[in-house]
Amino acid sequence: MKIFVPLAVGSVVAGLVGTAVGTLLGLGTHHTFFFVVVPIMAGGVGEGAIPLSVGYSEILNQPQGDLFAQVLPPVMLGSLTAILLSGFLNFVGKRYPHLTGEGRLQPDALRGDIANPANQTFAGVCWEQS
Repeated sequence: MKIFVPLAVGSVVAGLVGTAVGTLLGLGTHHTFFFVVVPIMAGGVGEGAIPLSVGYSEILNQPQGDLFAQVLPPVMLGSLTAILLSGFLNFVGKRYPHLTGEGRLQPDALRGDIANPANQTFAGVCWEQS
């Protein structure tokens, strides 16, 4: 639940915000959602653009190549943006390591000696090597 709920809420909010921005820029709600937001959120070319263009071509009775050409630019722009932002976050994490969690995914769940995993406290129980 710690991961599923924020992931689901974040995905819905991202879809709504992306659709709202595209609609405000004049692309239309339907076109923005199905040809910009969904392809970016679906993943890369092999996992997102190709299967979506095949499905869209079946539903809309249009050539798959034409629809692929429509969904490919947003996917490429989304991938480029993800690469640039991950590089920026890596830079920030190296510059300010206290913002990264310092290697722990859940700082409150795991207490104890990080350098010596034999002496870990998890949920109030100390696991010591004898």
